[in-house]
Amino acid sequence: MKNKLCSNEDNPFVEILFERDREDYFFKRELIGKKINFDFDDEAHYCIIEAGRIERFVIDTKNSLWQRFSSLLGFDDLISLDDKISRLEREANKVYLEAKRKYEEKYSEVTQKKSLESEFVASFAKELGENWTEIIERREYKNEIDIYSNL
Repeated sequence: MKNKLCSNEDNPFVEILFERDREDYFFKRELIGKKINFDFDDEAHYCIIEAGRIERFVIDTKNSLWQRFSSLLGFDDLISLDDKISRLEREANKVYLEAKRKYEEKYSEVTQKKSLESEFVASFAKELGENWTEIIERREYKNEIDIYSNL
């Protein structure tokens, strides 16, 4: 759009000359009528922030400042990757919490079984004495059934 400093005969333009990797680059944008004419090197779009991105940066209230700034600089792929990593992290956390819950459940079962085993060992020791395993090995089958039934 022409401003008041530009006469009707003039075409406003912007020219940029820059150096990258010891090589000169040049591009020019010119307003002819109501249409912008582009005459620039292919890499010019890496050097200019598009007006639409600037506008989205200013008016966007939904995304975080980091996301808005990254998008402004053209890092939309990076934002997408960050979103995917965040989703994977949340999913991994869910899987971890479920595995932890199952582990704690099994650990509780094992602890209860060990406690029950200790009670049996104590009962055998009380009924038969501390060397109860030797006594059981020496006894006949019928006697063991009576002892186990009493316990």
